[in-house]
Amino acid sequence: MKTIASSVCVLFIILLVSCSRSTTPSGAIVTPVSMFPKGKALRSIIDRKSTDQPFVLISITNKTNNQTYNTAVSVDSLINAVRIEHSITPDSSIDYIINNTEKPFIFSNDKAIHEITITSQKDLADISKLVKSANVNEILDLQDNLDSDLNKLSVKNKGVPYGYLNAVLYTLLEREILCGAACKPGLIYVIW
Repeated sequence: MKTIASSVCVLFIILLVSCSRSTTPSGAIVTPVSMFPKGKALRSIIDRKSTDQPFVLISITNKTNNQTYNTAVSVDSLINAVRIEHSITPDSSIDYIINNTEKPFIFSNDKAIHEITITSQKDLADISKLVKSANVNEILDLQDNLDSDLNKLSVKNKGVPYGYLNAVLYTLLEREILCGAACKPGLIYVIW
């Protein structure tokens, strides 16, 4: 009886862990990130009036393929995706986002999913190699230097909105640096 109880307990733990993580199409396990920023910082970047695009770090679950992804996404794209997914107003979308920072956003509507650019794991690995020991100022200097490998990668047009720039923003957000894409292509700004 004790063995059966132990087996059931182990099975429950395995089930619990597998429900909180997902795999990518390549089979890598994805542990959902906690949204960054949250609270007042999130509200301030949402309310910010600018042509620049502030970004947030989120996890999303695509219900059409049952995959979970961690990605950097512009606030406007996230608001629009939530609006489409739930057929609600932009203001209601903002409330939904602010109240949903601890779990992945779930999308099943193809139009909503199309609003979200998934940070490429290959791009993220390439960028991480270039900036792993750099501080924020060094990353920004590399990004601004037209001759740097980082700048060359991040402005490379790959047919994906923001391309490698998305991976640079992801790297900064992962370090809890509020940032976004500037109105000029390939430029990043940091909200100090």
